[in-house]
Amino acid sequence: MRILLSIILCFILQAQAAKTSDVWIVEHPRALTVLDAYQRSVPETVKKDWPSFVPIFLGERETLPDGITSVQSAVFLNRRYFLILNAQGQPAGIENSGYHRLLKKVTVLKDTVEIKSGQPLPLLQPKTLQTVRNGQAGEKFVRLFRHGKYYYLRTLHKPYLFAFLAVRYRYRLQKVDQRQLQSERNLQDFVQQVNYFLNRKNRVYQKLFDYFRQTTGKFKNQPAPQWRLIRQGNRLRVVFSEPQWLAKWQDSTRLFKTELNRLCRQFGFTMREAQEGTFTIQRKRP
Repeated sequence: MRILLSIILCFILQAQAAKTSDVWIVEHPRALTVLDAYQRSVPETVKKDWPSFVPIFLGERETLPDGITSVQSAVFLNRRYFLILNAQGQPAGIENSGYHRLLKKVTVLKDTVEIKSGQPLPLLQPKTLQTVRNGQAGEKFVRLFRHGKYYYLRTLHKPYLFAFLAVRYRYRLQKVDQRQLQSERNLQDFVQQVNYFLNRKNRVYQKLFDYFRQTTGKFKNQPAPQWRLIRQGNRLRVVFSEPQWLAKWQDSTRLFKTELNRLCRQFGFTMREAQEGTFTIQRKRP
């Protein structure tokens, strides 16, 4: 009996501790008049990247130092802003923002979940509640909040898609370990930086090869050799298409190895040269 009471008490305390917030769902948030955390106007160059149907978590209302302008603190896309309010107490510009809806006292979650194996789950468009696409097994989402019988989700990576998912599918969702999630993010960031690095180097090799063709008259119809990244799960290889050319460009090859090795170390990876023109990359062991 005591154990049962303890379990019930635990659930009650957890429910009481659940954070709630009022949230605006706004189809075109760039129409709003918004100040940044330093109460400066947010430029259009920033607002143009704000995704549709972004949830705006609302905070306290206050008045700016001018003693006239009413604002409300807000958080969206993990940044703090101030919404300038109109005479009706709504965000200024809301009438030009397309579909908008104020949700009262949603339960804030902000965790990451993965769809378990099985049939795809219908993701519902915030405006129409019609299926915008299906979430596949193994796909991860940030579960932002719960409102009534729906969760509000966003995709893990840009370009962000926001959608409702019926709470009845909760048993098909599994929370993602944060260490695993951070490891995956680190790998994705590293792969992106390696691709930037290889693209930059490939432009140099294009110029070297063009110069060689002009001075020798050879290989006129042959494309310039290039580096490419091959990813197989968590295994990475960097491969040169024509490794026999590397001996002719010893200085640039030596610099390439040094810079790639430095990039690997910055992200916690190690590299080794498996053979001429092929590097294998793996995460450092703890």
